[in-house]
Amino acid sequence: MRQTYGARSVAAVALAALVIAATGQPPAVGQSVLPSAEDISAHVREVAGVRPAAEHATIAYTLGSASVIGVASGTQTSIRRNADTRNVRDEGPFHSEWGRLKGDGWHQNENGITVEESADPGLASADVFTTTVTAALPPYDGYIVSRLNAASTGTRDYVDASWRVVRHEEIESFATTVTAYDDFRRTGSFERPWHWVVDDGHGENHADYRLTALDYNQVADAEVAVPPDRRELVEFPAGTDAVYLPARFTRTGIIVRLDVGNRGLDFMLDSGAGEIEIEESVARQLKLPIYGLRSQGGAAQRFQASHTIVPSLRVGALSMRDVVVGTIPGLNVGPSGMRVVGLLGFDFLASVGVRLDFVAGTMLATRPATFAAPEASKQLNARLGFGSPLVDARVNGSLGERFVLDTGYSGSILLFDYFTRRYPQAIAAPNARAAGGDRRYSGVGGDFAAKPVVVNRVEFAGFTLPELTIETVHSRTTFSGRFDGLIGLEVLRRFDVYFDYANSRFFLTRNV
Repeated sequence: MRQTYGARSVAAVALAALVIAATGQPPAVGQSVLPSAEDISAHVREVAGVRPAAEHATIAYTLGSASVIGVASGTQTSIRRNADTRNVRDEGPFHSEWGRLKGDGWHQNENGITVEESADPGLASADVFTTTVTAALPPYDGYIVSRLNAASTGTRDYVDASWRVVRHEEIESFATTVTAYDDFRRTGSFERPWHWVVDDGHGENHADYRLTALDYNQVADAEVAVPPDRRELVEFPAGTDAVYLPARFTRTGIIVRLDVGNRGLDFMLDSGAGEIEIEESVARQLKLPIYGLRSQGGAAQRFQASHTIVPSLRVGALSMRDVVVGTIPGLNVGPSGMRVVGLLGFDFLASVGVRLDFVAGTMLATRPATFAAPEASKQLNARLGFGSPLVDARVNGSLGERFVLDTGYSGSILLFDYFTRRYPQAIAAPNARAAGGDRRYSGVGGDFAAKPVVVNRVEFAGFTLPELTIETVHSRTTFSGRFDGLIGLEVLRRFDVYFDYANSRFFLTRNV
């Protein structure tokens, strides 16, 4: 599983209201009585002023460091009408968009696929965060408002003596991303920063943003509308609505043969991958251009990733042209003796309907408009906002709403720290028992260890799986983030599995 969409929101942070604070002068640093977080928030809002109901903003930015990989540049247009937003980013050959409409998020990726970002149902136990206020030492001379969970991840905001948020930290287990704001200007009734810099300690991720134009003119409905898909990424043969694809079902994964240009290559079908991905070394062998090297958090450690554009890509009788593909380090996945060099992920799966028949060992792709699942199948609704399908499952009665349905994981269920921290009883006696020594897996970014346990039951898509051996990760830095875990092939191969990404639905039919 690899998350791919978080970077798009960085430039929007300063344009969202940067408001945590209120009236009066802050007490002197060192004073025994500190204001509450609510008081600070009220002060920030009052000093910032009244934000107009509508605005158009243009942002110029640079990414990267000249000392590391060189600097890329781009522009972003941000449009807002009350709570509705639309952001349009152009960076070299890449175009992407994201926003919110009537409370619901959406994004359009570089391949022109528009995705609704549906919210979780909200029935699972929430992560618990504690908010604290401490005095900030020079150069800030104000307050630090921290909101952290039991894993010490969360956010931290620095508010200076003038009641401005001058620094925001996003604290994750593998990195802390710092955004520093300056050049505050008041335009009309509202003050905001016109410049901000983002750093996470990795020079290739350095980003510098500057607001270059701003107006408060009226925003029309079309300006904040959700855009349709820019194109049909996958082309079917004329007169054909369904084709079988060259797929090999193995114990460790489903291997699909792709033609990248004139070269045949093996990819793993990976519903947990937020895009189609290819090894960087193979992309360079194919003389594909490499754009925008970045450092990202992987399964076990950080790795460098970038993007390329593949002029021609075929999967059996299906074809794709000018496909934006992610590049990743060397993969160590797939069966022995087979060289797997890429992951067939979101962009392909979002463009077709899919049936996986694990008994027959076949993969059928259909046009989305003609996709149909058997009447007897169980429907499983999914959220696709992160590029990977998030579904509900219960482990010994404990509900997680953010399990990734992941054909790239060969095990049954892998629990992350986000789940076990909230539900320690789910994997403790008498609900579970140890099941032998550690197992090792390979993921993007390196290997990781997992501890097997037998749990009394798992409930998934209306089915109950008793006495199931699952696994838990050892480290909080392995698959960190707000995800409960993975549901992998050892569970999925018990069913005929149907993917209907176009309608955010999956269907399961028992095959044994």
